[in-house]
Amino acid sequence: MFVCQWHLDIPYGKQGEALAAIRAWGAEKFAGSEFRRTRGARFRRHSDALAPFVVPGSQHWVVYRVLDERQG
Repeated sequence: MFVCQWHLDIPYGKQGEALAAIRAWGAEKFAGSEFRRTRGARFRRHSDALAPFVVPGSQHWVVYRVLDERQG
């Protein structure tokens, strides 16, 4: 299993607006059973809403592999 963290920088004073866009995206994403297939217009609308608040070149992913202690 893997755990992923998405990191991005937001300009000072814009955090509230950025969080509102992220929360709206999350609310729609997890409202239904189709959250694993967020594509097309649904994805584009939320990414366009968030884009003005992201510092260019700042976003990156960190991926962690979860180790199962039972499998020693």
